Amino acid sequence: MNYLDYGSSATDAATIVSEYGVSLHLGRDFSEFSRLHNEVRPGVGLTPIFDPEHTDIENCGFWLKGVVGGEVVQLQAMRYIDLGRQTLAEHLSARAAEYKPPYIDADPAKARFDLSPISAEIQGRVVYHGEYWLAKSLRGGGLTSVFPRYLLSLGQLVFDPDYVFGFQEWNLAFNGLGTKEGYDHVKIQGMRWHMNDGTESTRAIVWMGRKDIAQMINTNPAEVYQYIENMREARSNCSHSKLKPPMTTPII
Repeated sequence: MNYLDYGSSATDAATIVSEYGVSLHLGRDFSEFSRLHNEVRPGVGLTPIFDPEHTDIENCGFWLKGVVGGEVVQLQAMRYIDLGRQTLAEHLSARAAEYKPPYIDADPAKARFDLSPISAEIQGRVVYHGEYWLAKSLRGGGLTSVFPRYLLSLGQLVFDPDYVFGFQEWNLAFNGLGTKEGYDHVKIQGMRWHMNDGTESTRAIVWMGRKDIAQMINTNPAEVYQYIENMREARSNCSHSKLKPPMTTPII
């Protein structure tokens, strides 16, 4: 894989968002990221694994913001983790509290991270990708796929990981967010939080290995963007159609 391709993929993605007036900015100061996150998602809270007040993230992560006219319209972050021979399931179990979303009332000690077989296979150089947020005005179309592919492309250049992974709520996973972002693999049963009220909350896990990453880079972001835009237009035309559904014969 030619590493120039990673830069080319990022450049193509940046070109697409610039047509919407979006300028992209990378940062390493996670205190600033925390402040921006709290501004655009008040009351949600930042996951501790990205919060410098809870974990040491200096020099092992970076984040991306998209800005239009001084207004932040997109945020996401990634963090490098050297697992060595430790499995992802072992890592997550040992540091469960750092991955618990602040907005859920759950007991980290009772969390399950071994629901998917991949969690016992992922080792080595790993990148965690999370905190993806997009302004409502930009959701639902091709830009949903472009922003993550920009950061994922740069992440390969910076960290050269064996795997990239993330977690998603079920409604997002079932709507295909992982596929739009570039992830080839989605497992609905990825992790499970045991809530303090006795209920459970399950998240999907998305991931890519080295070959998957290379395939994503070889896919022009513009092609994915246009395909999603075409689908959105087709849905819109269908919803506004004046044609009535055909009559059916009732079964007696």
